[in-house]
Amino acid sequence: MAFNVKKRGKLTYYYEGDEPVLSNMVFQCWELWLQEAGICNSIADVDFIEMHAFGCQPKSPHPALDPMGYKEELERLHEFYATALYQTSLRENEN
Repeated sequence: MAFNVKKRGKLTYYYEGDEPVLSNMVFQCWELWLQEAGICNSIADVDFIEMHAFGCQPKSPHPALDPMGYKEELERLHEFYATALYQTSLRENEN
């Protein structure tokens, strides 16, 4: 089966149709993996939870052209978001 491919940064989306969507084929693969692992016989036997993850990477400088600049910008972004996340959790825990 041929897929459409859309690349955005380091992410690659493989999909059918005009836009990327979560297709039934994904669930069929998950069900097969659950069966092969001996976890359950059907995907209906498991509960799914929604998780949100956040990550960031600098758009510039380019890591191949300026590896040290990229590393420094990556560290700056990680520190910025870690501080913001910590401050947010403090505020949430005060209530």
